[in-house]
Order: sequence, then C-alpha cells, then structure tokens
Amino acid sequence: MARAPLPWDISRNGEPSLRDQVDQVPTDPGCYLWKNAQGTVIYVGKAKNLRNRMRQYINLTDDRAKIPLMMQEVRSFDYIVVGNEHEALVLERNLIEQYHPYFNVDFKDDKSYPYIAITESDVMLAEASSAIIVGFNVRPDPLARNRAEEAGVDLRLYRVIYDAIEDVESAMKGMLAPKIREVDLGRAEIRQVY
Repeated sequence: MARAPLPWDISRNGEPSLRDQVDQVPTDPGCYLWKNAQGTVIYVGKAKNLRNRMRQYINLTDDRAKIPLMMQEVRSFDYIVVGNEHEALVLERNLIEQYHPYFNVDFKDDKSYPYIAITESDVMLAEASSAIIVGFNVRPDPLARNRAEEAGVDLRLYRVIYDAIEDVESAMKGMLAPKIREVDLGRAEIRQVY
C-alpha cells in the first residue's frame, strides 16, 4: 500500500517541493526559518551545516516529538548564512526574539541550548574591586546570584542594549542612580481603630 505524499514532497504552483528546495541550501553555518501557509515564522533554528540540519526535519530524523507536527504545517522557509557557529547562535536568539515562533517555546530551557551566564568568579571580581556587574542578554547562574546578594554586589541585567549603554555611561560619570527596592519586614493586622 502506497503512503500519502508528505506536504514537503508536493510541488505547489510549479515551484519545486520543499525537499527539492532544501537540497539547494548551502552547507554553510547559519539560521533557518520554517514558515506556515500564511508565511508566519513558526520555528527558528541554527546549524553549522544548514542543508544537513534542514534535511533532518524533511526526513523526520530529528528525535523531538514536536517535529512531525511542526513539519505538517511548514510550507516554506528562509535561511541566512553567517560566518560561524557563534554568529548563528546570536542570530538565532535575535530572530526568536523578533518573531516569537510558536515551536520555539523551549528556547528558555538552559538544558537544551548553550547560554552565557554571569558566574561566581565575575561576582568575586566585582566584590574585590567595588564594582557593579552590568549584563546584557545574560543572567547570573544560581551560585553567582547568591554570592552577589551576600556580598552586596549590584547586578544590573538588561534586555535592551540602549538601557545598558545609558547606565554604563552614567556609571562612568559617577552618576548612576541607586537601585531602590522595597523589602517586606513583617505584616500587621489592624483589628480596631479608635
């Protein structure tokens, strides 16, 4: 019994099938963007070899359970070639931030993707030199966060580069505003007012 053709094996409007198009993708490092029928980006990925990585999706050799479901929706793709794997990692993160693809929900899972973190040694260095730590698109690991709280080292984390630049410029001028936070020391209940 013959199986039904998969969506990526079907030619549409005289265009080559997705499988044929993937065969033309370069073998360079870069990022790929899978799109649905409406042209919406539904997944962004990175690869050191774009063609080989994209073929894993087309051939369903990627072991993640979401891939067959995602590939049922894919109708087109774009790709961007970069110079190396590090550039691909940075570009992938930026594209995910830009498009918020539905199938990239696990990007926040530190176990699945490499990430850059502020470490305990960064905090010890800041403590020894009475400095603050400014982080852009990074976060402290749990040991570093605890050490910073114990040592009173100011951790300033930013997702917008312009905010980070502004604070660094202010710090260099000695005008950095203190970070104010409210601390709950206890609770009181009013039972009667006279």
